[in-house]
Amino acid sequence: MQQSAFAHCENCDDNKTVIQGEPVLDFRLPSLYVKTENGFEEPVLGETHIHEVLYNIPIDGSEPVPLRHVPTLYITERDRITNEHWPVVIDDSISAENPTRGLVYPGNPNPITIADWTKGGESMLKIKVLRNGMSKVKMKIKGLLPNSVYTVWQFNLSGPPGPFGGIPSVFVTDRKGKASMERMLPFNINEVASNLLVAYHSDHRVYGGTPSEVRPQGGPDLHFQLIFDIAGTQ
Repeated sequence: MQQSAFAHCENCDDNKTVIQGEPVLDFRLPSLYVKTENGFEEPVLGETHIHEVLYNIPIDGSEPVPLRHVPTLYITERDRITNEHWPVVIDDSISAENPTRGLVYPGNPNPITIADWTKGGESMLKIKVLRNGMSKVKMKIKGLLPNSVYTVWQFNLSGPPGPFGGIPSVFVTDRKGKASMERMLPFNINEVASNLLVAYHSDHRVYGGTPSEVRPQGGPDLHFQLIFDIAGTQ
């Protein structure tokens, strides 16, 4: 964790801090697992080997699958009986035999290991509390999974969490796992929030003002990957 103050002008009372991101393997609810001799267990940051592959345990009780193999909604042929489209696993790139599959980028690295998961520690959060009590917040992301869907959630000192800066709180990383987000908040974030959490959506979907389709505060379709500890800088 790092905190530093920017230089202040002589007549300026703005409060500025910089917070470094910290990788997480889970937050409150289990959503990531590794395969062991005793079955699938939650990994422990700093203890589980960094090259272990991360798995998702589906809510329907089916077999665990690597994060890259979590099904997502896709335009497929309809079921002739139910007239529904079924989620499919997107794990093949575009090819002459399957020209449409490449419309959803399968992603690299594949599979995703703990080493891949914990590279986001170079990410930074810059907070500037203005004289009028509002907060200007800039997030510079590095080291996340490339070409992937993420959301940012604000966990508060009191009350329920919510989407950071309102809906949508979504970003997509570039081919190097980088992204940025900037929000102007109508309050002093240092007095309201305990931390911001960045969540990876292994099913490539987002759900508006709730993190997960399965459980309101997170589920097997969402995995907290990066945390900015705001309360820890006070």
